[in-house]
Amino acid sequence: MTWGRLDDKAHSHPKLVAAGNAAVGLWTRLRSWALDQLTDGYVPECVARMFDDANGEQTQRLVQVGLLESAPDGYALHDFTRYNPSARKTAKTRKARQSAGVRGAESRWQNDGKPHGKHDGKTIAEACPRPNPNPIPIREDPAVDSVWSHFLLRRSESGKSSPLTLTPKRRAQIRARLTDSTEAELRLAVDGLWSSKWHRDEGQTDPELVFRSRERVEFFLGKTDQPAQHSLPVAGDPMRCREPFMVVGACAPPRTPTRPQPAPEPSKAVS
Repeated sequence: MTWGRLDDKAHSHPKLVAAGNAAVGLWTRLRSWALDQLTDGYVPECVARMFDDANGEQTQRLVQVGLLESAPDGYALHDFTRYNPSARKTAKTRKARQSAGVRGAESRWQNDGKPHGKHDGKTIAEACPRPNPNPIPIREDPAVDSVWSHFLLRRSESGKSSPLTLTPKRRAQIRARLTDSTEAELRLAVDGLWSSKWHRDEGQTDPELVFRSRERVEFFLGKTDQPAQHSLPVAGDPMRCREPFMVVGACAPPRTPTRPQPAPEPSKAVS
């Protein structure tokens, strides 16, 4: 957990007073997000839109008073690293604390030579695997982050504003799909999910629906050309749909056109 700093005179700072309570609330959430994600104050545009109102009024208010600054594909929190720990310093502090904890555990349980198990005679440090001293950082996959940001953007455009987290399971699913699909295909498949009226109406918009297999990606790629049509669920699997139809009940297979038959020739009179 990373703590941010807030001056005890912030309540009367001219910029915060000019911004107003609603904008200051957004500013507080953006600071918390940047601290959590270790971005050194950078906030992607899709994240700002996810926390802001539909019209983005509070974000623009923060830019006007100078609490936010424009940045490529997003915004930068003004003077963020001046008053808050940088991502590099936070990572260094965490690593130092982790190393100190390992050394403390070894001094208590490993070096005393006493067995701490009932049967195998092993010390606790020997019986338990040592944590990885170089954990994989969270922001390791730019392509995964790009696809996820696009999913959040389409989600916010559909009126859903509740926070959604990129869990390790979801990250692994997107990473797996990038081995058999391109980043552009995954973004189009996301568009297909949010273009499907049936999936939106039924609340079937979990990211797993798109990223769990290549077949699901191909399925939603087919939805990108039919944003306004409905789909009929297949019996037994509400996540699979048949061909789109325009009227409920009009599910009969298309009729094969028949070639018109030539008119019979008139019979000749027998003389």
